[in-house]
Amino acid sequence: MKSFQQNALNMIQKSSLQIALTIMSVTAFAFGIMNIISSMKDPIIIERGCDSKIAEIQSSNQSKDEIENFIKIAMSARFDSVLKNDPAIYLTENLQLVRAKEQSELKNKSIDQRVIVRTIKVDQDKYFVEADRLISIGKIRTAVPLDLTVGILSKVRSVSNPYGLILTFVEQVKDEPNGNK
Repeated sequence: MKSFQQNALNMIQKSSLQIALTIMSVTAFAFGIMNIISSMKDPIIIERGCDSKIAEIQSSNQSKDEIENFIKIAMSARFDSVLKNDPAIYLTENLQLVRAKEQSELKNKSIDQRVIVRTIKVDQDKYFVEADRLISIGKIRTAVPLDLTVGILSKVRSVSNPYGLILTFVEQVKDEPNGNK
């Protein structure tokens, strides 16, 4: 009888060890599959600030439309008397200083200005912008054509600057005496 009990106990131990081994193998396999699936997904990126939220993951390369929209917004940040956004988001420090000096001179003369971009042409790393500068002194307003060459650089995208671009220089294209630019 003792050998029967010993035999039964060994069989129960053996079968319970086999069941435990099977359950652990299935669990390990399931965790491995879940790990593979989760590693194929895009990572969650948290942008820190006054309020933390999940930032959208976007391509680091800008499309032509994004570049054109950025140039329109950056031209507004550079030239407009009434600001919609902080110019530091879109302009380098040098352009911010030039903007501040220009705006103080215009304010002293009671002049408001706004730039409306008409066309943007690309030539390697330079962009040629054809725009209209609207100048107003009180109730008197005039539009002056403005041809510019601008340069941009790429930087990290953020919620405040979703384009991931910054305006590096703005130069006015000078008219030559024979009428060519």
